[in-house]
Amino acid sequence: MAGGSTRAFFTRLALAFCVGSFAIKLHPELKPCHTRGVHPDASHPAVSPLDRLIAPRQGFQMSINLTSQMKAFAIAFEAVLDGLLTPNCLSGEQHRPARLLQAMRYGALDGGKRLRPFLLAETARLFGKPNDSIMRLGAALECIHCYSLIHDDLPSMDNDDLRRGRPTVHRAFDEATAILAGDSLLTLAFDIIASPETALDPALKIRLVSDLARASGLGGMAGGQALDLDAEINAPDEAGIVLLQAMKTGALLRFAARAGAI
Repeated sequence: MAGGSTRAFFTRLALAFCVGSFAIKLHPELKPCHTRGVHPDASHPAVSPLDRLIAPRQGFQMSINLTSQMKAFAIAFEAVLDGLLTPNCLSGEQHRPARLLQAMRYGALDGGKRLRPFLLAETARLFGKPNDSIMRLGAALECIHCYSLIHDDLPSMDNDDLRRGRPTVHRAFDEATAILAGDSLLTLAFDIIASPETALDPALKIRLVSDLARASGLGGMAGGQALDLDAEINAPDEAGIVLLQAMKTGALLRFAARAGAI
């Protein structure tokens, strides 16, 4: 795929992930026909937001395999994340307990599509910003995502025994260690952004820390999980489902696309 075509494709991909299933709230015109009161039939087929965003590319034969590109990125990204989860103490740290570090590595490495850092990196590439700092920023984002998965799997939350085909962190270790592993990944995320090794302008770092905190906290992912738990008791309407998904899943995807462009 030519450079311009690649950029156009990933522009649409970023838009699709950021507003695809969440666009109903912000862009009603992207709503599938059947949710606007028009029942899908031969003359009015239901069209998803993703279809509407990518439709102009129908018939274009891509010369690259997106799946292969994402796999290649995941391998390179894994090395970056692995290098951040080592026994070596950073300045100001006193000791890194081996079992806690093992649980963090178990929950963060050797699995996952790395979709969020991939989206961040590709968005950054659209704006000519591919560098080591972008990969580190992606690692910070993935630490947030992995912490959320560890905590979501806990007995007090979704109570899952398996994640990516293997025991969840609280099953492989114990519940207390899983909680601490999630806590440590959460705080590590902001450590990565603030670190001198993330060679970005200090003002930009402040903005990224603020944006990521808001995307992952009360008004973002964590708040969305709270809405999800409440939904098990009080079934939400369509607007409630859209809000839940926009916060629980969409907030970090939205951050990925926006942060790559900052």
